[in-house]
Amino acid sequence: MAIALGMAAAKQLLPADRKLRKGDWSARGLPSDGDPDPMMQLSLEGQTALVLGYGEVGRRVSRVLAAMNMRVLATRKTAAQGDAKSPEPGAVILAHPSQLHQLLPRAQMLFICLPDTAETEGLIGEREISLLPPGSVIVNVGRGHVINEEAFFSALKSNHLLGAGVDCWYKYPADARSRSNTPVSAKFDFGGLDNIVMSPHRAGSVGLPATERYRMAALAELFNAPLLMAYLLVAEAKLPMGDEDAYTYSGIAMSMVDELNELVKPILAETSVWPYREAISRLQLTENAALQARQSYPTLLGGPRGITLEFVVVHCKEPLEWVEADLLPIAPAGSQLTFYEKCGEEPKFSGAVTQHFAPVSIRSCRDPIDGPRGDECLGYLAHIVSNYWNLATFTVFLQECGVCRCVVKC
Repeated sequence: MAIALGMAAAKQLLPADRKLRKGDWSARGLPSDGDPDPMMQLSLEGQTALVLGYGEVGRRVSRVLAAMNMRVLATRKTAAQGDAKSPEPGAVILAHPSQLHQLLPRAQMLFICLPDTAETEGLIGEREISLLPPGSVIVNVGRGHVINEEAFFSALKSNHLLGAGVDCWYKYPADARSRSNTPVSAKFDFGGLDNIVMSPHRAGSVGLPATERYRMAALAELFNAPLLMAYLLVAEAKLPMGDEDAYTYSGIAMSMVDELNELVKPILAETSVWPYREAISRLQLTENAALQARQSYPTLLGGPRGITLEFVVVHCKEPLEWVEADLLPIAPAGSQLTFYEKCGEEPKFSGAVTQHFAPVSIRSCRDPIDGPRGDECLGYLAHIVSNYWNLATFTVFLQECGVCRCVVKC
């Protein structure tokens, strides 16, 4: 979609189409006495494109632009700071986002592939647009609010920008009934501009059979192949694959799960149960992710989903004070708690724990071959398979194992 929008805007396809439907060939640009100047358009080969955001979408856009023999600059947080070299035609050069103002004057096309965050909101404003060469093209397939609305409209209306292609907007329908009468902005008439290609946020091709098959396969892989590593929280969200919000939940949660500061590890290591404490910290991040999803997408996420929360622990003689001290305060009442007992000693809990969690299950899971701490993977796999019928369960695995490295798929 980004490439299609960019080419349509650069070549002024829609204005030329409207003229030709009326029999007007003037957009062709053949020289003739008395004819107006030919319709402006941007030749792409050898020009420089700046791609903001080198994630999954940005990488694909950059590869296609490079294949069109464009010079591609792409911003990525992990890129080295400093002046980016000028790429050769057909090449991609990564640059640090802090170099934005140095990169904009070099770009004839600007592709925005960024999410809507506090850091990116209003990133492209009046000053940034003015740094683009006159006659440039902006394509936005990230989020609408990355570009300042007023500055964007003014640059298009004054023809500082040759054109734009936009798939994400400033205002969306509140419900199904308003889908046919909701403008893309509450302030500016973007629909009245002749040099913008407008798309109703359909770049994801949602609903097409091929796209849905790919999406379901990717979601199934995410949900059913949790990575089991020492000292990490492993969460498997088993949701109906047809849910509209499934991708939203998984995307936000996955992006937040690695945000735990590495600096806290030496502090946590001073306690005998620090892996559990770290796992709980990661659980709180995941809980915050779900809250963020609800706040960001209120029209998609109508109300509480009623998901059951369960905690699964592989246990072998470790102290269990952390269950009451750390887990109980953050676990909703009625959550399930399951222990896989590796060493044949039944865990003991206070009455507060047994009353808070309903139920508390203890399952024997001894392994005579690999030893008491060697078959966590088998324990997880057995639990996932035995409980897979419940599609509304959010399962959290809390693990303390210094050697376990495995991936479970089911």
